[in-house]
Amino acid sequence: MKYFAGFDCCSKSIACVIFDSNKNIVDSFFIESTKKIWEDRLTELVTELDKVKVTINIAYIETPIYMQNIKATNSIARVVGIVHSWLIRNNIPDFEVDVKAWKKGVLGNGNAKKEEIMKFVKSNYGSKLIYNQDLADAACISLWGVIRG
Repeated sequence: MKYFAGFDCCSKSIACVIFDSNKNIVDSFFIESTKKIWEDRLTELVTELDKVKVTINIAYIETPIYMQNIKATNSIARVVGIVHSWLIRNNIPDFEVDVKAWKKGVLGNGNAKKEEIMKFVKSNYGSKLIYNQDLADAACISLWGVIRG
């Protein structure tokens, strides 16, 4: 059995959902920093991510999206870098996937809205492991990886 992880990163959080090759959700985690100063936030995210113990064979991370606020764009890119580093240290191959690609591949609409994503995840998986929008996005990113093989 292969385990596929999908990661959705924000400037203050990391969401991950893991599917098996049969499209069953097997695990999830959500790490959120409350720190205001970037260096403190970075340290907290790295420390909490290093505590995670999950089985993953391959990971997919949403490519950092361009925001109109350059500080937000840079923060998201740094959090994606934290996840890349963690995956490398754990010998887990990873690939970035564009937001429109996973939305089109999973939902059939590259411009799907947040409500559509949550409705899809809840109606198809109804998992208590998916309790916020970031985890719903991570679930679809992971499912995109399962579909792509």
